[in-house]
Amino acid sequence: MRPRWPWLVVMPLAVSIAVIAAAWNTRSAEPANAAAVLGPVPVPADNPQTPEKVALGKLLFFDPRLSGGNTIACATCHRAGTGLTDGLPRSIGASGEMTRNAMTLWNVAYMHAIHSDGSRASLEEQADKAIPGPAMAQPYPALLAELGAVPEYRQRFGRAFPDGITEANIAKAIAAFERTLLSFRSPFDRYRAGDKAALTAEQKAGMRLFFGPRTGCSSCHVVPLFTDNQWHNLGVPQVGPKVVDNGRSDITHNPADLGAFKTLTLRNVELTGPYMHDGVFATLDQVVAFYVGGGGPSPNKDPLIRPLDLDTKEQKALVAFLRSLTDPTARLTPPKLP
Repeated sequence: MRPRWPWLVVMPLAVSIAVIAAAWNTRSAEPANAAAVLGPVPVPADNPQTPEKVALGKLLFFDPRLSGGNTIACATCHRAGTGLTDGLPRSIGASGEMTRNAMTLWNVAYMHAIHSDGSRASLEEQADKAIPGPAMAQPYPALLAELGAVPEYRQRFGRAFPDGITEANIAKAIAAFERTLLSFRSPFDRYRAGDKAALTAEQKAGMRLFFGPRTGCSSCHVVPLFTDNQWHNLGVPQVGPKVVDNGRSDITHNPADLGAFKTLTLRNVELTGPYMHDGVFATLDQVVAFYVGGGGPSPNKDPLIRPLDLDTKEQKALVAFLRSLTDPTARLTPPKLP
């Protein structure tokens, strides 16, 4: 798989840092804005961003009325304190334990497909299918009736959409809000912006390993999003209620995709454990050790996954660098629900 920014792999680290730093405000050593760091937020033509729509979407995101028992909201599995995940190996939905780990929603606007297997083509589709699905188990007729009985929701939907409360508009509002969940002010970003004291010596050593040829980490975890938006088979052990998880191949029906899962973003990864599609690893140290060992056994394993010659000190440095991707300004305050 060719990296999205191939020069990161082949250029010397000092040169690549200088090139990327041009995207930051180097005078203040503070990332200028999300667009400067991550690029313009992709917005579909049929769902333009408006303040009214985003505010409505935030209310819906936190509202447990979206679940059949009125006990589970989108925010139940995507909490700010755990990196917009739920901190569980596998989420607990309205129908019980799910089969996959909750993915972070920070910078989800830039993901080309949603879910570990890419089964959702857009944020709108994800929101639309999650509500009646096993995660929330709320039939749309019941939800439309519940929201329609709330005067504030009738008013807000009327301001955001000409046709008011509909299934499609619920999904569009949630998706619009999720496109505002941006994270781009980590110590790593400050370092790239010119603050050389933003990273410790250990984190800098880990950064050199991360972007260097000895590990190849940046071949798949490509800056600035730290994902290539692609799917790879790492030989991850399968745990949880699902005995066999075919991953991407269940969507594409391509045998080459058997056991492949999406490369997850590493931004705020310190907060988003447990890790992997099934939450099999509890800590970043375990994840790094898994990669050092060359991943797990699988006949379809990606050729990029190979044993790494890293000693204990180097593995700790790599974990320290991953922790430098945590954005202390990435916060989400719950609104007052109507």
